[in-house]
Amino acid sequence: MRIVTIKNPVPLKSPYTIVSTDYSSGISLLVEDSGSFKDNDLILIGGVGNEKSEITDLNGNPTNADSLVISALKHEHSSDESVQAVLWDSFDVDYKTDSTGTWISLITANPFDWSNNDTNYIHPTGVSNYYYRVRYYNSAKGTSSDWSDTMSGTGDTRSTVSSMIGQVRENAKDKTDQKASDELIISYFNFAQDIIKSMNKKWPWLQGEAIINPSNLVLPVDFKRAYRLKYTYINDTQSKTYYLTYLPLPEFEDKYGDNNADGNDVLVNYSVDTINGFIKLGPSPITTTAILTLVYEKDILDLGAYTDVTIIPLPELLIAYATAKVCKLKSNSDDYTSWMSDFSDLLLILDDARPVSYHPRSLKRFVGRGPYAVYNRASEDTE
Repeated sequence: MRIVTIKNPVPLKSPYTIVSTDYSSGISLLVEDSGSFKDNDLILIGGVGNEKSEITDLNGNPTNADSLVISALKHEHSSDESVQAVLWDSFDVDYKTDSTGTWISLITANPFDWSNNDTNYIHPTGVSNYYYRVRYYNSAKGTSSDWSDTMSGTGDTRSTVSSMIGQVRENAKDKTDQKASDELIISYFNFAQDIIKSMNKKWPWLQGEAIINPSNLVLPVDFKRAYRLKYTYINDTQSKTYYLTYLPLPEFEDKYGDNNADGNDVLVNYSVDTINGFIKLGPSPITTTAILTLVYEKDILDLGAYTDVTIIPLPELLIAYATAKVCKLKSNSDDYTSWMSDFSDLLLILDDARPVSYHPRSLKRFVGRGPYAVYNRASEDTE
């Protein structure tokens, strides 16, 4: 069994109104101001976090300023409940049994559960090696959003954006987006990552390794700087592996300006064109039957999608910083101070992580100390 967690769409800030008279039944909803609402708009009544909240669509443009013509609602609604426009009222879920398989429709036009920020959909026969994707659907207009990023059936880890957002909301007691939107919380995650990037350390967790296609020498998307490039040449009679010598780009281009091979496939040098995102090899290989392995320092990429995963080994750092910022929005100065203190403490822990050394250590012979002198105090006293 797998549980697919779908983030509910955020209601629009405008148009917005409130119920003016208690609703019990019928197709007319009395509101304070029906201006700006239009035919086929989807409206959420009751807001996020209310178990009786529900969505309906408008049947025609408002004919007066204080009522909306709607499809009949399932629940009664009290005056002063919010009426908000939303873009989507349901969702579709697809799955596939492996990473290269064909997408299979699992559910279509399933309504959201508005009692929380998320809706959980259970796939009874789903297993951990399945993959899932989700898109939103507007039943009034028959339109859909783009598909989400692919999600693994293993579920979110603590380093996944969606999981970190949930933890921030739990810590800051802001489960229903009262003060901070998901987008704002993600911006806090990225700012915390920028603070870590500014420390400019060569931590072990930033070291990466990537196989480079000899016919398409594109750098990895998270490339920051190269450490070494291993070249394995293979043909019917020869197989040789060695490391190429790095040359700065101006020196490389001066040496290999004609970009011609010297009659063999043995490479000598490499350089990195960071502006265009390519590796350059010298002399140019005649064949692409080779294996190139780049050892490099990874860049810390900005987070955006809910399925993005931070490379920071202590995601609690990002969580603490974002929690502090949300607490500040809520004017909770004590909690803000406490979470910023946690962030500073975690930053010290990360800062103490042993950097990677990419050069052999210099070993010196240890001479050691001479033995401590041991005195016979008793004999001294008898002299």
